[in-house]
Amino acid sequence: MLTKYEIDNAKLADGINQRKIADGAGLYLLIKMSGAKCWRFDYAFKGKRKTLALGTYPAVSAAQARIALSEARKSLLNKTDPGATKKEEKCAEAVIHSGSSFSEVANEWANVKEGALADSTNRKIRECIDLLADRLGKQSINELRTRHFVEALQEIEKHTPHMAVKSLQNATSIIRYAIQRGYREEGLFIDLKGVLKPIKESHFPSPTEENNLSQVSKIMKSVLLYKKKNIVVGSALNLLLYTFARPIELVCMRWEEIIEKGTEWHYLVSKNDNQKHIVPLSKQAQNILKELKPITGDKEFVFSSTYAKAGHIHRDTLSKAFRDMGFRDVIVPHGSRHLASTTLNEMKFRSDVIEIQLSHRDSSVRGIYNHARWLPERHEMMQKWSDHLDQQTKKSAKTIKKST
Repeated sequence: MLTKYEIDNAKLADGINQRKIADGAGLYLLIKMSGAKCWRFDYAFKGKRKTLALGTYPAVSAAQARIALSEARKSLLNKTDPGATKKEEKCAEAVIHSGSSFSEVANEWANVKEGALADSTNRKIRECIDLLADRLGKQSINELRTRHFVEALQEIEKHTPHMAVKSLQNATSIIRYAIQRGYREEGLFIDLKGVLKPIKESHFPSPTEENNLSQVSKIMKSVLLYKKKNIVVGSALNLLLYTFARPIELVCMRWEEIIEKGTEWHYLVSKNDNQKHIVPLSKQAQNILKELKPITGDKEFVFSSTYAKAGHIHRDTLSKAFRDMGFRDVIVPHGSRHLASTTLNEMKFRSDVIEIQLSHRDSSVRGIYNHARWLPERHEMMQKWSDHLDQQTKKSAKTIKKST
């Protein structure tokens, strides 16, 4: 009999379309090109050779498949075709499964994949499921057709084109999973090729051109005004500019990660295989957190949200805030990193120190060593960066007064 380890690690060899692995007593595991692992039993009934499908692994374990095999052999002893019995059971099963909603199946699929993926990838998958579920969540996955997904994806595309592309990829995988698990009719795939507009590859919008001085000033002032309307989102934008952290990491910031008497933010960068990253917090950044502490200090997340399922504001909330302030083609949250990188290099800070602070991957021994070694230098750089942003704003204000 096959062990769980053997089943989990069984794969197709190069150039082979499918593979049969015997388990014993006529039961075997059929591995298909799609990667599906199916339990099968070949038998003869009234002179005809037939194959009985006993389920797909891991939904049907080896033990369950062996029990099903035993039942099939009993049917043969009683001169009953186990395949006919299976068809009747399948019809009844289809009626039960047909009520499974898109949200239920999508979340089950995400749970199955979760252990093998990085935290950042799992977060993106959950975000895509939430976006699709807003439009398709309660509908039966067996009744959904291509047109339903097209409408949902094109609606997502209007607001976040990149998320629409990822949602399309996940939707296709969810449908394949639903068919394999019996939640959706055999062969009922969806065709989404060419549904979305091609995304032009470009740099994230960032005020790094000749108008840098006035644009940075406008952004900083607008963010401070936005804080009066929404202190949580406004504070997140303010801290984003001072720290140039990845937006997805910033919105997930936890109070417990603020250490060294509030002068450092320590967290694990899932994009870099959960490497530890340290963000030195300037005096300006510390003041933002002190201001926010009475508001969200009793929550897990610094930028907590009572409406979001994750418990914190969504990174797209930052993008929307910039758009609402009139900076659609001027800056996006990730653009703060491009702004900082370009300007700090112009300010003659060492490129290695800038790269480490941007948390660009360097898993070498040298990289890990320098990560700790250059921390005092990074503290100095982050303070000068915050001071630079404030000075830019003050200079711009004086320039405007002189011109008027």
